[in-house]
Amino acid sequence: MTWKNCCICLVSILILTGLTYAQEESGLSVTDMKFCTDVQDRAPIGIDSIFGSTVEHIYCFTLIENAEDTTFVSHVWYFNDEKIAEVSLKIGPARWRTWSSKKIMKEWVGKWRVDIVLGDIILRSEEFHVQD
Repeated sequence: MTWKNCCICLVSILILTGLTYAQEESGLSVTDMKFCTDVQDRAPIGIDSIFGSTVEHIYCFTLIENAEDTTFVSHVWYFNDEKIAEVSLKIGPARWRTWSSKKIMKEWVGKWRVDIVLGDIILRSEEFHVQD
């Protein structure tokens, strides 16, 4: 294993450990996160991680548990590692489903990511791709 690979592994372990610690400290747990083309009756429709460039909107559906009180989390949307949008979402106590969406322009082909953030703590991060 090269020095570069060792550093990447170490950084990955530290990030994952930090994410686990952040979830434990905040009490919140993101138990489900899905990308989809619609949300109907509070359920994700058209779930996938790869979407065609003709898709008009992508939704990030999130299930959050263990909130002790009403609070806010954010869905932070990134396109090719550039922050595109941040959506603040109200979360109620116990078990809460919420979602945000992003209109996808035809030229926005590439890697996307959504971070679920509580203050400055990343609770969970997932990727999806838009391709031709």
